[in-house]
Amino acid sequence: MAPIRASGTADGEVEVYCSYPDEHRYTPKYFCRHPCRSGDVLITLQKSDYICKGRYSIYDGKDARTFSVFIKKLKLQDAGVYYCGLDQYGSDTLTKVVLTVSKGT
Repeated sequence: MAPIRASGTADGEVEVYCSYPDEHRYTPKYFCRHPCRSGDVLITLQKSDYICKGRYSIYDGKDARTFSVFIKKLKLQDAGVYYCGLDQYGSDTLTKVVLTVSKGT
């Protein structure tokens, strides 16, 4: 699967759309920075449809089978590789996200 590409400008915000199969409507979801070990998880969504933590927020649109991650107050150092994760028994499903951040005007 091709990576998700997202871009934004410094001090702006970006929204990343992560789709998932119907059988994972109630699976916990998360967003992490590469290499995506436990300390790299930025935000996790378990029982609710929306949560906000610092500069990050996550919303699960279960009907559309897509969860959205918002990052606000972008910094140039936010550019890099992230993953949309589905927390599963055994091995999690990760979708690669490549984020580019350019200087604002």
